[in-house]
Amino acid sequence: MDPCFFILYINDVPKEIKLQIPDAHVTGYADDTQSLSQATKTDVSGLVKKAGESVTVARRIFADRGLKMNASKTQVILCGSGPLLSRLNPLPEMVIDGESIVFEETIRDLGVQLDQNMTFTAHVDNLTHQMCWILCYISRIRYSLTEQAARLLVNSLVMSKLSYCSVVWGGIRKTEVMRLQRIVNFAARIIFNRKKHEHVSPLLRQLNWLSVENRLKLDTACFMFKVAHDMVPNTISEMFTRVIEVSQHITRQASNFYIPIMRTQAGRRTLSFRGPKVWTTVPRNLKDSMDQRSFRCAYRQILLQKQNN
Repeated sequence: MDPCFFILYINDVPKEIKLQIPDAHVTGYADDTQSLSQATKTDVSGLVKKAGESVTVARRIFADRGLKMNASKTQVILCGSGPLLSRLNPLPEMVIDGESIVFEETIRDLGVQLDQNMTFTAHVDNLTHQMCWILCYISRIRYSLTEQAARLLVNSLVMSKLSYCSVVWGGIRKTEVMRLQRIVNFAARIIFNRKKHEHVSPLLRQLNWLSVENRLKLDTACFMFKVAHDMVPNTISEMFTRVIEVSQHITRQASNFYIPIMRTQAGRRTLSFRGPKVWTTVPRNLKDSMDQRSFRCAYRQILLQKQNN
């Protein structure tokens, strides 16, 4: 079946699941269907039961369309804080059509590794492994490459991985940021064919590369630019509240988003907190940019100037 016709064929599956289980949040992307449910820490058993019902309903709907759910690729994960999950050990059993489904510690969702505590440590582990593996191969053939060719290879095969879904996992801990920064430093030394103990700051300045922390900040600011200019779906824009909607007074902060109160470090790393906070650092004149490309170039230049000073 043609991919476009297949997507049209299964396009209504999430809606049909939600009609039968209103509390479930169901999304679909190509041939991947996801069901998200939430509950309080006192109702974990009910949460597991609800998740099992969602999968059972999905199987039935797929069967009605002549499709079969791939049981080997069906994964279930229970996310929560470390202390909460430790108290739930062993986890409640999920049974679907007589088959017991084991809870996973990490799952892969559209190329992003999700772990139970949503720290994205598993994703950073996988990302550093991939980047280091590619860089090692480039370093072996570096003697036969020009500097321009080496830079092209590193930018296309390595640095591009840092931007993939960075808005999702960009709230990682400082220790994880430093791990990625060491890989970036390694990449810069390979491009200029320098030894590992040589100072890397002049190389990064010559390449016009942002640090990993600033790169993640830039990606988040560009995402918030889309939110501010209504360039994202409603399900995403509803995550954020404009300051003018909270306060009736028109102030210089009217173009900003309300920063929710988060009492934990995990809460401060979420996009709903991180996004509005980064947006407040963007100069007011840039927020009214006509297009995303000019905004990204201008804000990137600001971050570069602060980084190099």
